[in-house]
Amino acid sequence: MLKLALPALKVTHRLAAGFALIVILLAAAVTVTLWEVNVIGAATNRIKVLRMPTANASASMTTDIEASLAALRGWMLTGKESFKTERAAVWRDIDKVRAKMDELSKRWTNPKNVESWSKFKAVLKEFRAAQAKVEAIANSADEQPAKKMLVDEAAPHAGVMFKKITEMIDLELARNYEAGAGGDRVQFLGIMADVRGTLGLGLANIRAYLLTGEDKFVANFEKLWAKNDRRFADLQKATNMMSAAQGKAFKIFAAKRAEFAPLPSKMFAIRGSEKWNMANYTLITEAAPRAGKLLATLLGPKQKDGSRSGGMKDNQAKLLNDDADRVAEEISLLTTVLWALLGIGIAAGGAIAFFTSRSIATPLVRMTASMRKLAEGDLEVEIPAQNRKDEIGEISGAVQVFKENALEMKRLEDEQEKQKQRAEEEKREMMNKLADEFNANVGGIVETVSSASAELNATAQSMAGISEETSNQANAVAAASEEASANVQTVASATEEMSNTIREINGQVADASQASKKAVVDVATTAAKMNTLAQTADKIGEVVSLISDIAEQTNLLALNAT
Repeated sequence: MLKLALPALKVTHRLAAGFALIVILLAAAVTVTLWEVNVIGAATNRIKVLRMPTANASASMTTDIEASLAALRGWMLTGKESFKTERAAVWRDIDKVRAKMDELSKRWTNPKNVESWSKFKAVLKEFRAAQAKVEAIANSADEQPAKKMLVDEAAPHAGVMFKKITEMIDLELARNYEAGAGGDRVQFLGIMADVRGTLGLGLANIRAYLLTGEDKFVANFEKLWAKNDRRFADLQKATNMMSAAQGKAFKIFAAKRAEFAPLPSKMFAIRGSEKWNMANYTLITEAAPRAGKLLATLLGPKQKDGSRSGGMKDNQAKLLNDDADRVAEEISLLTTVLWALLGIGIAAGGAIAFFTSRSIATPLVRMTASMRKLAEGDLEVEIPAQNRKDEIGEISGAVQVFKENALEMKRLEDEQEKQKQRAEEEKREMMNKLADEFNANVGGIVETVSSASAELNATAQSMAGISEETSNQANAVAAASEEASANVQTVASATEEMSNTIREINGQVADASQASKKAVVDVATTAAKMNTLAQTADKIGEVVSLISDIAEQTNLLALNAT
């Protein structure tokens, strides 16, 4: 189909079609490139303005949550104000990240992430309040309720008790020193000493338990307090041995002891519970669970090995990786398409060049070869591409016309040459005939002319004049022939040659005249031949008539030529 269609197209149309195909391929390459670049640009922009910021914000939020907990624990452990300042700075950064995440969440493509972020913000608010509560409790009197009870209630009561029992002992020692110590008084003094000793050791074990939480200190206290109960009962039985001052002090001691007695069990119960440290308890029960929820949202639920996965951060990382993979795929696709278009373009360009060269250059080369042969005179050469409808076909038609004109010219030249040859042959035949007839006539005259040489000479002169006139007429005919065509020139040339022939005949006539004179001298004495003079004159007249006829025929030829 293509071979049939190409010759029907003009060269300009063929070239335009080739360039149009190349332009179409170029446009296709540019269009595909722009399309893929837009896709890659959109994915890259999504990575730049959404995925990466979201992933970074998620990572930053995770870091800030852990940093806030670390700062809070630092404050709880050391009580240094720098940790409170650090935690406040971390929360300012959390506020910035939250605001940024609010903006990013408007463009999130996963609805679950949007829902998770809404829940995350609510939990984050609770987490902040819980941390503030822990910070307020930590390093305050309310941090350890048992210790607070010890300081606010038990220690003051124990202090009064210790003071009063010591006062009673001092009074007893003073009395014994003045009056001398008896057996009962020494025993009474020992009871008071045991009460004071067990009280002091009991307070020490209370403090030790509150500090360490070790149960052995509770056991020690209970043992000491049981002894204190027994010695206190003994002391109550010995009130009759007390002085008024001792009795007064004992009443105060007994009242404070009654208030102190239920406090150790309460302190032990508080210290043995989860609420012994309210800062830790609030951190564990309020702040830490919310931190766990936040981290579960960001990082995913905690696995058995303590790791987390499946959270918003992982989801964003997956989306980021998906977009990155998509960009890589699009780049790979673009590269493949461009290579394919390059291959198609090279193949199409080669095909266009091949078919264009084959349909234009090859016929032109053949045409040039044919024209060169025509220029060399080979008129039998075949003119190619005459059936084409394009410019090459038009050139072929023009060359064919040139060839036909050259053939016609050659035919005319051949015909002219044949006419020239025929004229030459006719001229030679006519001249030979004239010469033969003339020679025959002159020979007869030579034989018959004798005494009439003078008249013969005159007749010869007349013949010379006639020949001269004939020559002049031939020259006129030649002049007229020079103004005619090339074929007429040929005829004129023949006429000129005929004139020259006539001049030769004139010369021969002159020679014949000389011969006649000699013959007259030789036959002067022959009288008999005088009778034939008239006949000779008549024959000469016939010769003149013949020459005239030749001149007339020459004129007719000249006229026919013109």
